[in-house]
Amino acid sequence: MRLLRPISLLGFLLTSALIASACPGGPGQLNVPDHVTLQAAAGGELVSTQLRVDGSFCEYAKVQVEEEHAAWLSVTPGKVKLEDSVTIVANPRALAAGQYEGEIKLFPDRGSGLWTVKVLLTVAPQKQPGE
Repeated sequence: MRLLRPISLLGFLLTSALIASACPGGPGQLNVPDHVTLQAAAGGELVSTQLRVDGSFCEYAKVQVEEEHAAWLSVTPGKVKLEDSVTIVANPRALAAGQYEGEIKLFPDRGSGLWTVKVLLTVAPQKQPGE
């Protein structure tokens, strides 16, 4: 029976070491800008930019668009690994000229926290023929 105790302690120490090395950053932290800016023409083509996701999180960070902006704003992929990029796409086809603001939310795994990146879209008036 005495052998079980050292083996159990050894197993515990090995398991703890594996968990610690698998998630060196502890709870997820992200280093992303607070906003990105895009410009498009009303009724024009899609515009996009890349957002690099840096920080410390174990496996993935979930990425999603705030639902109220989903008609003109999208992001892919829906999950990103550390040091990967997501593509932010704005669709101005159904938008009138003006300023639009959307939000992308990032949720790192194994940590509490929410990071928001504002997407600022400027839609210029559609050019008339001959302009």
